[in-house]
Amino acid sequence: MTTGVGFSLAMPHIRINEIPEPVVLVGVCKNPIKDYESQDDSPIRVIVFIVAPDKNQEAYLQLLGSISRRLRHPDVIQEIIENITRPSTILRILKKRSSENADSE
Repeated sequence: MTTGVGFSLAMPHIRINEIPEPVVLVGVCKNPIKDYESQDDSPIRVIVFIVAPDKNQEAYLQLLGSISRRLRHPDVIQEIIENITRPSTILRILKKRSSENADSE
């Protein structure tokens, strides 16, 4: 199954035993990846790579769900793409979206 979830977002993920806590890396592609085979066939521009410990399935699924909820809106992805040269702004966008989701839960 593809990890291209749509709206130019890919979320590849892996679980391994050798790390103590999850690691999340966010990358923004200057040139879209056209052959990623996303669910909606859109070229990939934002990649969120998740590496998590294998020991806690529930926490892993919660992490995936949390990231997916934060980034499921095309306007958020577009805002991230527009700030490709501003990592600190992208971090603020992600934190802002995180706090908005916390308020709505």
